[in-house]
Amino acid sequence: MNRFIDELYNAIYSPKLTPQELLGNLKMQNYTEVNFQKCENTLIGITKCVLDDGNNAEFKYTFNETNHLIQLESNIGNQSEILYDREVEIKKKEHELKNLLMDRFKNEVG
Repeated sequence: MNRFIDELYNAIYSPKLTPQELLGNLKMQNYTEVNFQKCENTLIGITKCVLDDGNNAEFKYTFNETNHLIQLESNIGNQSEILYDREVEIKKKEHELKNLLMDRFKNEVG
């Protein structure tokens, strides 16, 4: 149970990645750009790179006002994919913890 609580805590409070860490991508040979822009209360970081298969890729990182990653989206070719969404991850962890507690309760009562 402690593991589930730790995972939920990390899903809520862990920064996962900071905007400052994105700048380190430029040290990698296949990265060509790291750009930032402010959009209302969020900071958007966009990185561009060339993948091993030669495709160009763009990754869009959205950070909240406390610099916690709230979403990561990849754009490769004509395909976009949400790779990480903090709210979805929190809901998954809450659901897992709720199920664990319900199972424990059923075992204790039944």
